[in-house]
Amino acid sequence: MRKTLLICYTKLAHYRVPVFERLGLYYDLWVVHSGKQLTPGDAGFKEIILPGTRIGPFFYQPGLWSLIRDGKFDAVIFFLDLAWLSISLSFFLNRGAYKRITWGLWRTGLRIANYVRLRAALHADANVFYSEGAAADFINFGVPADKIWVARNTVYVERPERAEETLRDSLLFIGSFDYRKRNDMAVRAFYDIIGQLPPHIKLVFVGDGPAKRSTQLLARNIDDPGRIEFHPGTTDPSLIRQFYSKAIASFSFGQAGLSVLQSLGHGVPFITCLDAISGGEIENLRHHYNAILCGDDINDLKNAFLKVCLSSDLASKLGQNALEHYKALCTVDRMVAGFRGAIESIPHSGFSLLSNKIK
Repeated sequence: MRKTLLICYTKLAHYRVPVFERLGLYYDLWVVHSGKQLTPGDAGFKEIILPGTRIGPFFYQPGLWSLIRDGKFDAVIFFLDLAWLSISLSFFLNRGAYKRITWGLWRTGLRIANYVRLRAALHADANVFYSEGAAADFINFGVPADKIWVARNTVYVERPERAEETLRDSLLFIGSFDYRKRNDMAVRAFYDIIGQLPPHIKLVFVGDGPAKRSTQLLARNIDDPGRIEFHPGTTDPSLIRQFYSKAIASFSFGQAGLSVLQSLGHGVPFITCLDAISGGEIENLRHHYNAILCGDDINDLKNAFLKVCLSSDLASKLGQNALEHYKALCTVDRMVAGFRGAIESIPHSGFSLLSNKIK
């Protein structure tokens, strides 16, 4: 008999749908959240929409408590973003016969928040972390290793492969335009080295967001503005594949999030700052193996761009390694295996951390 599983979530994003569909192959899965419905009725899981209510800096989902209490679930996974009070309160106070599992805990600079997360991890029956680094933090905090599993954060790439038949002529950014990603620095770096690059190489941005307009205005100042392109954001896999098939490398200097996994899954190396903001995705990158990890300086970014653009052998090798890393460790199946380990209490052999050191 299949187990019934509930995931208490914030707002469902498109990149989570393939993960939950795959998890739904093993369980009768319900996902409750406060976003828009993203799946048809025949998806591999059932969406339950509970409109969220904002209370100052917090969110509350009326009805979540009773759903958990009356649902007769075998296991409940709580995505513990502490700003979502209904999820946190339901985890701590709504006790039942179900297995309680946390998902997505991480260490921050806020002591009180870390204390709450630690108490949650200790009280949970199992904990699922985005990365080995986050898991190691909580083991060091005193959480027993047999309560910890890792489901590496990832995105679904339908056909993980590296296109070898196309001319690679771009340094590519795909994602939302957020100021903390520091795309202005990428434009300035490209401007400073444009005379050292082959004339066919372009800087290509794909995405939308609050920082896009200022980045476009900055790009107008270069002598050859045709070598910087801007495209609307897209979730179309075929369009995304086309952009990556022409990319020498992709970049996001200030933040290394899920675009890391998308890049690796298309066999494209990633360029970012060693100290970039990250939810653990940066742990998938190794300097001069599948990525170029820079210091926090525009000259470091310029050197990274020059390295991959002036050495096709290096860029190709990094890209091949990127693809192999994704296929070995970062597929949706691997992420789902982490969840299943926690749900079924499948023993694991421990965790190994990649070295991000610049050598």
